[in-house]
Amino acid sequence: MKRVWPLIAALVFLSACIQTPTAEEILTKLYERYEEAESYKAKIQEVSDNHVSYINVAFKKPDRMRIEYLPENTVSVFNGSAVKICSGNGSKTITLNRVVDFYYGHFLEMLKSYEVTLVGEEKVVVNNESKECYVLAAKDGGKGEVEIEKVWVVKGEWYPAKIQLRVSFPENNTVTLHFVSMELDATLSDSLFEPCDL
Repeated sequence: MKRVWPLIAALVFLSACIQTPTAEEILTKLYERYEEAESYKAKIQEVSDNHVSYINVAFKKPDRMRIEYLPENTVSVFNGSAVKICSGNGSKTITLNRVVDFYYGHFLEMLKSYEVTLVGEEKVVVNNESKECYVLAAKDGGKGEVEIEKVWVVKGEWYPAKIQLRVSFPENNTVTLHFVSMELDATLSDSLFEPCDL
């Protein structure tokens, strides 16, 4: 019996050390990892009311971004001062004051105003691997046209594997952005952000 008590004490100590992080701790790690990354590239599957499309995104800090919408075959390139949108119908150039990361960074910024809770853990396939993820539920008091409902965060790697949104324009529906592939600190050539040609 004397040998059992030290074993029980060791197990209690170990279980205390292996606690699940809080939602706030997960968000802190998520923000820190995004801030550390100089670039990323991702393939995103967008699912909305029986419609599936794919988006290839490349982002390089501070203000370079390329978005390819598939199967529409439309490309938007942000080179720091202007946006050029190219499609089969020709191209159009728009000048912006500031470019934001419309996917990863934009949703992280939105989360700062939400009440977020940890609701469980699930596996999500990213980069052809099943990844353990924390599932965060998000609540926003406002009634914006786009609201985050859930975020799946890859354990230990601290990036989103999926983001579930409630979109109210033009009608209410749920949109899920699944990061099918994600590479942080990707090597991206500056030529990727030059005006597009299809």
